[in-house]
Amino acid sequence: MPPFLLVLIILTTFHAALAHACVGTTVLQLPVFWLATLAGAAIVYGTGLSVHPLLPTFGTVHVVEVSIGGWLALYPTIRATTRL
Repeated sequence: MPPFLLVLIILTTFHAALAHACVGTTVLQLPVFWLATLAGAAIVYGTGLSVHPLLPTFGTVHVVEVSIGGWLALYPTIRATTRL
């Protein structure tokens, strides 16, 4: 397994679990949150977006940018699957 993929999976799992702990109501939302976060993180990683070169990275993964991309994809998923 390439290192960047492992970092993406760890970040995706962390953010999906955090979102589920904050606003999740059913167990079935967790895999949906995970897939949405992975999609957003993969899009940001695949396009190579970088805001600033001094922000933290793990290898080739820009942690801040990938996290923001994951949450941007997660937000509409949260809105669609929960009643706030």
